[in-house]
Amino acid sequence: MNKKIKLEGFGAIIEFAESLGWIDTHGDDAQGTWSPKEADNCEEDAINYIESKGYEIECPEWECA
Repeated sequence: MNKKIKLEGFGAIIEFAESLGWIDTHGDDAQGTWSPKEADNCEEDAINYIESKGYEIECPEWECA
């Protein structure tokens, strides 16, 4: 059975994934390698990592509508 966790927003997802050991390899704006597509890829990788650790992310109401 997966553990449910409520994470709202990009920052919360990234922070929680990193607390589980995920390493962000997507670059950042300071390096000049950041784009909306890169942000989406980063978030998707973090979500996949969280789910691989046995968590189910509950979708906030405003995102599920």
